[in-house]
Amino acid sequence: MMKKLRRSALLVIFLLPAITLMSQQAVQNDWENELVIGINKESARAHAIPYATIKEASVVSSLFFHHVPLDLKEKALSESFRILRPGGRLIIADMHIPTTWMGALVSHVSRWFFMQPQIGENIRGVLPSVIEGAGFDAPDIAATYFGYIAIFSSRKPDI
Repeated sequence: MMKKLRRSALLVIFLLPAITLMSQQAVQNDWENELVIGINKESARAHAIPYATIKEASVVSSLFFHHVPLDLKEKALSESFRILRPGGRLIIADMHIPTTWMGALVSHVSRWFFMQPQIGENIRGVLPSVIEGAGFDAPDIAATYFGYIAIFSSRKPDI
């Protein structure tokens, strides 16, 4: 069942249970200090967002997708596509194909040290095709950092 979302400046969806409590407390502290105005503080899973389309929204993800397997990447991006208005913006900062020897070293060692095959997916370059596969325009890489972090920018087509 879809919930009705009240109009807000920001919808925060916490994606990992361990992070949820810390993040919700940080948001609550900012809320009480009036640093965040008009925020909906709720928890939801990225692959099953319990809201209908959100008008005038953007989806922003920071260093999330290298933690989840390919099928959940696909579901999370499909859900992001579903909740955005036409023309809505998608911004993702995450691991991608290394562009420097140091980036290659860090990303490949991280994949093996943390035993996360999902990192391997990202550093093989799966995110752009998964973004497009969800229905978004082909993503641009707006910037890269540290030789392995890319900032992807895309939009939901105006249809």
